[in-house]
Amino acid sequence: MPKHSIFIDVPSTILGKKWTSINGAITVGENILDTLLTTLPNKILLTDSSLSESTDYLNKKHISPTNISSHSDFNETLLKSLSNDSPSLVYNLSVPFPSYALSLRNASKMPIPYIGQIHSLSSLNTLTILRHFAFNTTIGDGLIVPSESSKRICQDWIESWTQKPCHLSIQTVPFGVNTSKFKPVSSHSKLKAQFDLPSSKTVVLSLARINPKTKTDIFVTIQNFSQLLESCPDAFLWVVGESTNKDYLKFLTDYIKDKTLEDSIQIETNVDHDSIETYMQASDIFLSMSDHFSENFGISPIEGMACGLPVILTDIAGQSDHIQNGDQGFVIPTLGAHPSSELDALFNCSSSADFGDAMIQSIAYDNQLFRENLKRLIDSPSLRTKMGVSARNTVLEKFSNQTMSKNYQKAFDNFIKNAPPKNRWTFPSLPFHDVTSKYSQSTTSILDATTLLTLSTYGKKIMKNEDSFYGMETHLNRFPLIPSILNQLGNSSLSKKDIETALNLDRSYKIDATIMYLIKHNLIDCVIS
Repeated sequence: MPKHSIFIDVPSTILGKKWTSINGAITVGENILDTLLTTLPNKILLTDSSLSESTDYLNKKHISPTNISSHSDFNETLLKSLSNDSPSLVYNLSVPFPSYALSLRNASKMPIPYIGQIHSLSSLNTLTILRHFAFNTTIGDGLIVPSESSKRICQDWIESWTQKPCHLSIQTVPFGVNTSKFKPVSSHSKLKAQFDLPSSKTVVLSLARINPKTKTDIFVTIQNFSQLLESCPDAFLWVVGESTNKDYLKFLTDYIKDKTLEDSIQIETNVDHDSIETYMQASDIFLSMSDHFSENFGISPIEGMACGLPVILTDIAGQSDHIQNGDQGFVIPTLGAHPSSELDALFNCSSSADFGDAMIQSIAYDNQLFRENLKRLIDSPSLRTKMGVSARNTVLEKFSNQTMSKNYQKAFDNFIKNAPPKNRWTFPSLPFHDVTSKYSQSTTSILDATTLLTLSTYGKKIMKNEDSFYGMETHLNRFPLIPSILNQLGNSSLSKKDIETALNLDRSYKIDATIMYLIKHNLIDCVIS
């Protein structure tokens, strides 16, 4: 099989760094992008970012130069790939709404698989994006998801919308981490001193955004820990994360102060995200007590495990797949209420924060079992070491960036291998059919294959360097065939069909557009048959 050409469709939110706060999905997306750009052969970066933004991103990440194609050039680049008979696919790193490349693929009816990536399914907005994707894709297209629970959710939603079996091939590829960055350190003492942590205490780390409406109600953990201190006075809870809810942060700090827990519980909100691994390397145990159903994977526990920490996790969604209970840490079971009309109304009619608040407060975990297992780890350094080694080995085997890259390449191979033959592709109907005819201004005549074209007097002067041509840079970039067409007409008049044959291009939309531009700007004249 010829080598694959993989178009990695990346939005400007990643390459252009167009966000103001840390976003988990974007951070994960960056890691996937960087890993694929440094490991995938024959990749082409497809983006709506400017060339300078894309180049700056690659330079800052020390990634060697990569073929970059703008959305406006997508058709030409893809046609070149297809004309070489090289199997290709488009992988969309984030499934934005609407997807330019997907719409262009459908409009151009190109038999090439389009593969989306799902990071989260936590809100009406993310489901709207998935629904748009479901109705604008066809057999041969697919999704990549980080966990088996995400796969099941996507299949269920798509089948409920389309009222037929899911047409998308959905493959599970767990997220990975940089195991050279996230790794154990030989001694915690320097890092503990750096963060002003008590050197003699067992540090229990909870690392997540501090907001009870988005991920975790950390107050429950603090309450449990305060009870645990009676039997484990040498334990220390370190809560690290950006505070996105000032009232909640004040509530937590007031509770700690009222209970005089300042010597045993510390909240750190000024987080250095570029050195996030150091928080884990300074700790002894990692907690991820998520109580929101949107936890499709949970990357932070993997990072903690890579640093050699035993973990305690709730069994919510994707993160429960990370460990075997009792081997790399402990999984705490959760309890939930039956689905309610109240939650349905909040999901569809309220903000994601209000829905998240209600959802989080409707899920509880086994507090007693949590305290018992945490105490076991606090009381036993040898158990922490044993589980931490197992956790690190699990990440090296299943969740390293190297493993993730191999899994992506395997998934891409499967998508291409299982794509329907080119003559069996069917494409979704577009919202507007034959747009140009519907919006036609009823011009006197239409450019067609027999239209005779010749250089104008002005065009001949330009070709002889006797005059200069002035055109906007954006137009010149949009019509790369200008020099080729002018050269073809340098010696004689030709029909549009003659030019198409001479240039050996099987699709004429760029030729038509370029010819019209040249006629409009008086470089060529035409004779309508």
